[in-house]
Order: sequence, then structure tokens, then C-alpha cells
Amino acid sequence: MDRSIYGDVIFARMLMEDGDMTSEEFELYEELLHNMLEHLAPPQLMIYLETSVDGAIEKICRRGREYEKIVPRSYWESLNKNYESYFNSYNLSPILRITVDNRDIKENYQ
Repeated sequence: MDRSIYGDVIFARMLMEDGDMTSEEFELYEELLHNMLEHLAPPQLMIYLETSVDGAIEKICRRGREYEKIVPRSYWESLNKNYESYFNSYNLSPILRITVDNRDIKENYQ
């Protein structure tokens, strides 16, 4: 999966930090998230495809989606920082970290 319920908090936190979500809304989000997670079995393994900001931007440019290409670098830097922070404290299951900066998964998926 590209994203999951487990990492969505990254985006909610960024919305709050950017002023697009109030702290009260974020607290409500976290409360609802924890409520939902109580009803789910944690993943047996979390796979984190780790990339640098430069690597992500390069892949975005190759993918060619105009709506992604106009996003400022500062957003990708913040997102990368938040992903790192999240996965450094993630403890629901083992994590397999795979650095993908020098891998072309689309063309060479083996």
C-alpha cells in the first residue's frame, strides 16, 4: 500500500503545523484514530521505502504529474522529516527499511 491508516497521522500533523487544522481538530483526529486502531490487528511487517528529498523529487518529475511538480520543495522536506520521525518511533511491528534512491522499482522490480 502506498499509505495506510498507520501513517496518515503524518499528514494530519502537517496540516496542524501549517495552520490548516486546529489543535482541537488534531486532538479529535488522534482520538478517532486510536479508536479505529483498537479494532485493527497491527501489520505483521511495515515496509518503509525510504528516499531522500532529492530522490523523491526526481521520481516526481519522471512521473510527470503536473499537480505534484508544482509542490514546493519545502513541503517535500517537511514530509520527509515527518516520515523519518514517525518511523523512528514506530513500534507496532517490525520495520523493513529499503532505501530506494538508486532503485528504479518501476523498471526493475526484482
